Amino acid sequence: MSEFGVPAASAAPAAPAVPPQSIPEGKLLSPGAVAKLFGVDPRTVTRWVDKGLLTPILTPGGHRRYRYLDVMALRDNLQQRSVAGPDRPLVTPPASTP
Repeated sequence: MSEFGVPAASAAPAAPAVPPQSIPEGKLLSPGAVAKLFGVDPRTVTRWVDKGLLTPILTPGGHRRYRYLDVMALRDNLQQRSVAGPDRPLVTPPASTP
């Protein structure tokens, strides 16, 4: 398990429980829906918020919701981190010119 609570690539489910293509871009997602997309426990989503990786929107009733586009950006960020690995930078530095 990574430091963000996301299973390692070998432990990740083959497909998310909720296909991302079925969710409209402007939709707000509940913590449970976000957790299903990532295949994690909803408490992990709360930990991501605590770490500043995801920003909730509070409903008038005080419930947390997450913008779909923010969730997809987090997914892309976490995928880049897993591909880069802990010892490699996320972005390759540009080659210096002589």
